[in-house]
Amino acid sequence: MSGDVFGNGLLRSAHLRLRAAFNHRHVFLDPDPDPAASFAERQRLFRDGLGWDAYDPAALSAGGAVVARAAKRVVLSPEAQRLLGLASPEASGERLVQAVLTLDADLLFNGGVGTYVKAAAETHAEVGDPANDAVRVDAETLRVRVVAEGGNLGFTQRARIAFALGGGAIDNSAGVDLSDHEVNLKICLRPVVEAGELALDSRHALLQAVTEAVVGRVLAHNRRQSRLLGLDQLRSRSRLTDFRDLIAELERTAGLDRALEALPDREALRARRSAFLGLTRPELAVLAAYTKSRLQRVMLESRLPDDPLVEAYLLAYFPAEITARYPAALRAHRLRREIIATEVANALVDHVGVTFVSRIGRDTGAASADTVRAWAIGWRLGDGDALAAAIAASGAAMDVESACRLALEASAERVTKWVLANTEAERPAAGVVADLGPAVAAIRLRLPGWVTGAEAETFHKRVSELAIGGLSPGLALDLATAEWLVGALDVVTVARQAGADPEAAGAAYYSLGQHVDFAWLYARLADVAGDDRWQRRAAEGLVEDLLGARRRLTRRRLDDPTGALPERALGAVQALVRDLRAAPRVSLAALQVVVGEMRRLAEEGRD
Repeated sequence: MSGDVFGNGLLRSAHLRLRAAFNHRHVFLDPDPDPAASFAERQRLFRDGLGWDAYDPAALSAGGAVVARAAKRVVLSPEAQRLLGLASPEASGERLVQAVLTLDADLLFNGGVGTYVKAAAETHAEVGDPANDAVRVDAETLRVRVVAEGGNLGFTQRARIAFALGGGAIDNSAGVDLSDHEVNLKICLRPVVEAGELALDSRHALLQAVTEAVVGRVLAHNRRQSRLLGLDQLRSRSRLTDFRDLIAELERTAGLDRALEALPDREALRARRSAFLGLTRPELAVLAAYTKSRLQRVMLESRLPDDPLVEAYLLAYFPAEITARYPAALRAHRLRREIIATEVANALVDHVGVTFVSRIGRDTGAASADTVRAWAIGWRLGDGDALAAAIAASGAAMDVESACRLALEASAERVTKWVLANTEAERPAAGVVADLGPAVAAIRLRLPGWVTGAEAETFHKRVSELAIGGLSPGLALDLATAEWLVGALDVVTVARQAGADPEAAGAAYYSLGQHVDFAWLYARLADVAGDDRWQRRAAEGLVEDLLGARRRLTRRRLDDPTGALPERALGAVQALVRDLRAAPRVSLAALQVVVGEMRRLAEEGRD
């Protein structure tokens, strides 16, 4: 079967119904295939190194045939004619190729060399593959549900976008990822072999032994990337400004050519809005690639790859057997920093989306390297990897899983901003996690019993919503406390400033929820700014002011446990909140008034 990716892929399952195929020599037609018989025949061809012309006619269904692609005239059986949807039983071999490409089927698997699909607006000359001009079709004429691009450049980028706009799905990933793992593994083992610690034949056996582990990592990463595209498509439908800002930033900083990559401008997005909201997966794949490359470069220019906190990404990249047997060789890997930078960038973007770093930089003014560092700290403090894995394993419906992952992203954003605002950028990330981690984890466990008043109602309602959506009670609670992690960080900070026990600080901090519905205020501040970048910056400032006021009020209670907090004044603030909740619309100006009152109360009595 020519030994291409298509032929190899067709050896992976005995349940595929291969109805048609072509390569540079033949067109294969099997109108009603028997999956088991055709699988066995494909295996025979592969074992013997044979092409489609050696296919046993007895294994074909009625009307099946293998014909020469170069044939000027082919007379089709009625079954083959119906399969291809051709008006005439006579056709050339090249016309058969076009008919195969436009079959009504579940999957079109491109696995060889050549560009067979363009967009209707493109010319053959623009494609740059004259050998296939006679058989190339437009993406708008495809009738398959899914395209698997096992070979490079089977579609033009504009064709991918056109197919996606029509509701089709495309997957093209894994090949380079696998070869990268292979090369990096061999680089790791080379000095071990040269030092005489590992014989060459043992090295070969070791590589064979870890093959499945490497493949497992590659497939897991590809599932993560596919999930990223789906989530970013949801994000682009509601936060399109973030993506427009990212495109502009990548044009300035990462060499992105919008026209070359066929990315839409404002007018194009406006024109397609009635038929397709947001960006397509092929467009988002381009943004993911450029964003990851840029973040890798940013990290390599910083000290973060040398921080002990991110060494775990290096160790997790390699199979466990290699990590256990040759830890020194891993740490001495000559591409150590590059692997860490790549893996951290992959993890960040895959978990929280392509616009995360750009958006936080816009909202806070933080440099990209500082934002990546803050995310790495916050992700570890919140146990993000474990939560993401638990969501994947929960068995929840796809829409529920997506909502949970978007909630995890929102939590990561709040914690990242907290780290940026409350830790020294020059301090090692591992030191921050070691300092805060144990206390934050302990407070997080106590949080469900500490929250009071309207905050408690909001918190327990959120836990119930997650459980009703299909999450286990434990996972629902873990995800809800992750969304409230900033409070735990505040408690630890105030306790240390006051020299107080975190238990007392937590009780004082959350008791303020009896008087003011902080959770509602945080949610409205997150919603009110919309797409306006200046309103977003203003809202971020108000969030910091509100958090600061709550910390100061908590500190006052800790410094003077017998003294009274200004309950009457806090009640007046809550009355303002009640008025806002009853209003048809909450404005940024109204929230400024409420936060200003909180800030004023917190400042009273300070030296």
